[in-house]
Amino acid sequence: MIGGLRMASSLIRPTTVEFLDEMLRGKGGKIYRFEDLKIPDKFVGKTIKEVFESKNMVAVTLKRSGEYIYAPRDDTKLEKDDIVILLAQPKDIKAPLES
Repeated sequence: MIGGLRMASSLIRPTTVEFLDEMLRGKGGKIYRFEDLKIPDKFVGKTIKEVFESKNMVAVTLKRSGEYIYAPRDDTKLEKDDIVILLAQPKDIKAPLES
């Protein structure tokens, strides 16, 4: 079943499948992952841009109060208990927690 879905996806969305393969395998040494990050208290009240822009991360989705906000705007202020789904290199994923 998984193989069939894979083949169908490759036919319907070849560029997307190629991107995901490259993202996971890391051609040229760049591997990217999707990761969820519960917002630490020190970032509550800051914007997505303030927290993630300079850290080579893309905030793909914001989960707030059980709902998903896809492609949240850069000026979205983070709130307590928010969870951000990021796209980043594994080496960069912990960066927001350490700064």
